[in-house]
Amino acid sequence: MLRHMRTRQSGFSLVEMLVATLVLSLGLLGIAGMQTLSLRNNNNAYLRTQANLLAYDIVDSMRANRDAALNDDYDVTINGSIPTTDPVAQADLTIWLANLATVLPEGDGAVDCDVNNVCEITVQWTEVSNAAVTTDIRLSTEI
Repeated sequence: MLRHMRTRQSGFSLVEMLVATLVLSLGLLGIAGMQTLSLRNNNNAYLRTQANLLAYDIVDSMRANRDAALNDDYDVTINGSIPTTDPVAQADLTIWLANLATVLPEGDGAVDCDVNNVCEITVQWTEVSNAAVTTDIRLSTEI
């Protein structure tokens, strides 16, 4: 009489455990990569929000001192000096440029008003994730 012996597996083999560990490791690396990308994008969004707030800050200052703004006392270029003789405009621009340099990495700004009382505000900064990329926003408004 022949007896058939049946063997039963009871548990995982070492190869199955290694494959499961490899799959889990790859999944965790993917999650870490997504988290890093998310943090970078979140930081860029924060900088854009700050740049918008600072652009509106100088617009509010210009509207509060409208006569000086219409006389081009708020006009300043990127990396330029403050050419105004109006003390309020000079103080506003000094504070604004200092805030840009403090809040934004390598932050700077420019104001250019035309004869139609339309001013273009430019806020510029360097991306944290890539120092070779300069980002700017432009806001045009009527004073």
